[in-house]
Amino acid sequence: IKHRFMRILLLLATTILFSVNVFGQKEAPFSEVKELPSQFFPGEARSVSVQLPKGYSADRKYPVIYTLDGQSLFPMVSDYVKHLGNETDEDGYDLGTNSIPASIVVGVHHTNRGEETEPNFEGVGYLPGPQKLYDFLTRELVPYVDSTYSTSGYDVIIGHSNTAQFVTNSILMEEVVFDGVIALSLVEGSNGFKGSLENRLKVMGERSYFLGYGFKDNEFN
Repeated sequence: IKHRFMRILLLLATTILFSVNVFGQKEAPFSEVKELPSQFFPGEARSVSVQLPKGYSADRKYPVIYTLDGQSLFPMVSDYVKHLGNETDEDGYDLGTNSIPASIVVGVHHTNRGEETEPNFEGVGYLPGPQKLYDFLTRELVPYVDSTYSTSGYDVIIGHSNTAQFVTNSILMEEVVFDGVIALSLVEGSNGFKGSLENRLKVMGERSYFLGYGFKDNEFN
């Protein structure tokens, strides 16, 4: 099962990156939009999109893929997850069915992306704006999704550029919430940031998976 979850990261990272660089955005499949109140953003509803897998059943447990930059990344991620997680062919055509576990996809939309995802280029941890977003995700959104849907407790988070650094920073928190992290077009941070990430990944071992991809390095790490 562990190796099958790893395929979530490998397949999504490669297919999404290819689409971002070559084809651009895809049309969003059917999804439900939720407006959630937040104590961390008082007076402001937070918009999230939720796509359930085909044949969703409360009798099964599903991994959850949290996608930041929901306006642009959610359509692609949810479309790929829909096809890669199908357990039967569609109209006799194999769309990579059953390549990854059927999963729930949650797209996080940003009200003020610049403020909410501002990278901390000088060190480790979140600036005030991103800290509020992190608190919303970990203390409100994840518990809401777990209490509303049938989830397995295996959570992946995806980000691009600014949000790639955001999701990478989540690994450096005292409590690591997400089991898998995909950081696309990861912006290079300080030496302290890179050193802290390397040390944390060594300590975590097989606890979680991290895939980072930066245009500068042009390689997966």
